Amino acid sequence: MRGTFKIAILLIVFVLPSAILHAQQDALFSQYMFNPFVVNPAYAGSRSSISTVIMAREQWVGFEGSPGIGTFSVHAPIIGKMAVGFNSTYEEIGATKMTGVFGTYAYHLPIHKATLSLALRAGGYFYSIDRSEVTYKNKLDPFATTEELSSFTPNFDFGAYYYTKKYYVGFAATHLTKSKIQYSAVDTANSFLSRHILISSGYAFKLTRDLILKPSVFVKYVQGAPLNVDVNASVLIRKLVWLGITYRPGNAVIFLVEANITDGIRIGYSFDILINQLSSYNSDTHEIFLGVDFFVKKKKGQDQQSIRLKFL
Repeated sequence: MRGTFKIAILLIVFVLPSAILHAQQDALFSQYMFNPFVVNPAYAGSRSSISTVIMAREQWVGFEGSPGIGTFSVHAPIIGKMAVGFNSTYEEIGATKMTGVFGTYAYHLPIHKATLSLALRAGGYFYSIDRSEVTYKNKLDPFATTEELSSFTPNFDFGAYYYTKKYYVGFAATHLTKSKIQYSAVDTANSFLSRHILISSGYAFKLTRDLILKPSVFVKYVQGAPLNVDVNASVLIRKLVWLGITYRPGNAVIFLVEANITDGIRIGYSFDILINQLSSYNSDTHEIFLGVDFFVKKKKGQDQQSIRLKFL
């Protein structure tokens, strides 16, 4: 009973506000700076390779029914200035599950010593609710059956990404059509994907031959939800290891590390420490990252690591 009660509470706290009250619906990864494609489709093709990334996030460890999130992405330049990409996401919170599948097309336009990438992403979300895992006090509630509910919701995103070897500025608008989330057996007329506005920027400062400092900021805005701001500072040591810290005001402090194992393989880990009211009720959040690049293009006079890192 205690477990199903926690699951029911999670449904009320996380699912209904995100759908009906238009709060933030997209998963927020702590290591997005190591895989910008997860938040901005216009990043597709910017690594000059076939770039693949797997990320997994276990949030609030020790809290029954807590979110488990994962994503897989691959993107690459193709003919001329064009690039394509694919990504999928999976999220499970209590009795609810979500799977998203998306394809991306991007076009890279050189502007002096910089590049502007514009992209469109299209796909959809598959939602399901296993009502057999929920205990209902009101048996007349329309949700009060053991039948599993399912829904498919189409989705379209836009992204712009302006970058050089030392700095970048990104903009993305997701859920452009604000598609409805409709379960056939339940009236969810007020449930839809809320539009998200995502802005990111960063700059790389070469402190010494072996140290590069990269401060960055990531802003996420959703109408009706608190503004989410991440301020990050990361240091690259001997082009091998990134050490970073992110401050999310009123929410969390995040410690990050990424190691470049080879010219094409990198791994990362982040640890979130909550500083909000939930810090007294749950354990910590862990996130792991694996990136593999294939067929990295090499220009004359440029070493492989410089191509792969690009200070971005």
